[in-house]
Amino acid sequence: MPDELPYPFLQDPEEMARFEGWTREQLAALLAVRAGSLSASDFDTTYRVERAILVLDLTGFTETAIKGGALKSFLRVLDAHSICLPVMREFGALFVRTFADDVVALFDAPDAALDAALETHRRNDHFARSGRS
Repeated sequence: MPDELPYPFLQDPEEMARFEGWTREQLAALLAVRAGSLSASDFDTTYRVERAILVLDLTGFTETAIKGGALKSFLRVLDAHSICLPVMREFGALFVRTFADDVVALFDAPDAALDAALETHRRNDHFARSGRS
């Protein structure tokens, strides 16, 4: 980098891979592109794939957490995951990651992601009307 930065700038692919976003190999290739030792077309040939990303987030979760307390919030997340995760599996999600009230899923195609989102909302509505929530 031309100028020194007044803060850490992580560039070690091994350490970056510990955060589970990309593999060490992918990170090393990206850093090689940045350094000019790997072309963008070579990177694309090796790593580029097209996928659809679905991100779901609970509406009003923060307000529920503030007003209802931690346990009520955890139970709401448990209910959401219990509804959502089977849908992701049924619609062919390649990868699913949950974090707090978020669900992120990766699909081969946008139509599968959209169908999964709509089915999740349909089941959530049914669950809410069942009186179990």
